[in-house]
Amino acid sequence: MNFKEEKVSQYISLLLDDPNRPCAVFGLDGTILKKNESFREKLGSEHTKAIHDFVDEDSLHTWKNFSTQVSQSEQTTVNMCVQLASKKKTIVKVNLLYFNVGRKIVAVFNLPASSNGTAGKAYVKAFRHSESFMAVIDNKGIIHDVNEMHSEFFNLPRSYFVGRKAHVLTQLLNVEAGDFINYYKKIQEYGYAEVFKRVELSPNEVKQFYITTFFDEETEMYLFRIKDRTEKMFLEERLAHKASLSTVGELAASIAHEIRNPMTTLKGFTQLLRGSATDESIRYITVIEDEIERMDSILNEMLILSKPTHSKKSVFSLEALVRDMASVLYPKAMMEGIKIVQNDNGLKNTLISGSSDKIKQVLLNLFKNALESMESGGTLTIDINQNDAKQLVVSITDTGKGMNLQQVNQIFMPFFSSKREGTGLGLPFVLKTIEEHKGTITVESEVGVGTTFTVTLPKLIETTEALKINADKLLLG
Repeated sequence: MNFKEEKVSQYISLLLDDPNRPCAVFGLDGTILKKNESFREKLGSEHTKAIHDFVDEDSLHTWKNFSTQVSQSEQTTVNMCVQLASKKKTIVKVNLLYFNVGRKIVAVFNLPASSNGTAGKAYVKAFRHSESFMAVIDNKGIIHDVNEMHSEFFNLPRSYFVGRKAHVLTQLLNVEAGDFINYYKKIQEYGYAEVFKRVELSPNEVKQFYITTFFDEETEMYLFRIKDRTEKMFLEERLAHKASLSTVGELAASIAHEIRNPMTTLKGFTQLLRGSATDESIRYITVIEDEIERMDSILNEMLILSKPTHSKKSVFSLEALVRDMASVLYPKAMMEGIKIVQNDNGLKNTLISGSSDKIKQVLLNLFKNALESMESGGTLTIDINQNDAKQLVVSITDTGKGMNLQQVNQIFMPFFSSKREGTGLGLPFVLKTIEEHKGTITVESEVGVGTTFTVTLPKLIETTEALKINADKLLLG
C-alpha cells in the first residue's frame, strides 16, 4: 500500500474511526503513536504505552518478526495473545498494516463478539447518525443496510436500497463501468479504496463527493461511505481565487509604469502620423489607437484590484444608490428595447456602511453585464429585499442568453469573459468589493432563459439596534 502521505492519513483515520474494533498506530519500535476509543476501552490503560505492555512473549516475537522485516508497504493477519482491560487474556486475530510513508504500523484487533457488545452498540449508533451516507454491502454485492442519510443525499427511501445490488449506487453517482472496475480492484488489493467524484444531481445542483469503501475480512462485508465535500471545496476554491486576485494586483502594480511608458510613446507617434497619413493609413492608425485605449482600460482595471482595501467609509442608502445607477442606464436600455423593472418592496431602511463609490461600480458592472447579455430586447428586473437574517438582498435578473454550468463556475476568475471585448476583470472586482463589505454574491443561470446575480450585504441598522439594546441593558442595571 504505497499511498501518498495524505491518502495514508485518510486511510488511518478511517480505521481509527471504527468504534467497533480496537485500533492503534505504532512506530516500528512498538511505541503507541495513536489509538482509538475502542482500544482505550478494551485494551488500554494509562500504563499502556507500547506493544509489550499488553501482549505475551510469543506475540511480541511475532510483532518483532513483522516490524523488522518489512521494507515496503505490506499487510498480514496474525494471532496474538492480548490482555484485555479486564485483565483477562484472550487470543485474537490482528490485522497488521505497514505504511512505508511515515514508517508506521496500524494494528486492528478483532476481539471476540462477547467483548464487543458495548462497542457494537456504539458502532450502530455511529452508523445511523453519521453525517455521511453509509451502506453495508455483502460479498455478493447486495446492500444489507443504509443509514439515515439516504434521503439527504439522494431523496430516496431506505427501501430503494436494501436488498438491491450495489450497482444502484454507481448509477446514482454516474460512475462509468471502467472506473468502477479500477475502484473494485483497489478494494481487492488493499482492502480499501477512495475517490473524489463530481456528481451532477440536477442541472443546477453539483456535488463534490469523497467516496470510500472498506472491506472487513472478519464479516466479509463492505462499508461504503459518501462524504459531501462540496462546501469545503467551494471554500478552497474561494481561497485560491483570492490568491489569484492578489497575484493580478501585484502584477499590475509592478508593471504599470513599464507598460504605460511605451503606450504613451505609441500614442504620441500615432498623433504625429495622422498629420501626413492617407485616408487608408488613418483607418489603420485608428485601429492602433483603439487597441492602445483597450490596453489602458485593462491596466486600469488591474490596478483597481491592486489598490488597498482601506477606503473611506460612509453611511448611505443602498436603495437610493441602486435607483441612481439604474437611471444612468435607462437611455441605453430604451435604445436597445430593454425594459428595466424596479420592484418596490416597501423597505423602510436600506442603510449600509462602506464605500459608496465602490458599490456604485459594482452595481454599474452588474447592470451593464445584464444589458449586454440581452441582444434583442428583454427585461432587467431589480429587487431589494430583506432575508431572514435581516440582511439586504439585491437581485439583478435579466432575460438574456444565459450561461452554462462551466461558465457560471468560471465567471469570477480573473481574465475569464464570455464577451469578445471583455477584459475578464469586472466580476473579480465585484466579488472582491462585496467581500470587503462583509457580503456575498451568488449567480444562477440557464442557457436561453437568463441570469440572476444575488448580492447580500449587512444592514447598518443591525449594529444600531445592538447598541440600543446594550444601552437599555445598562440603564436597567
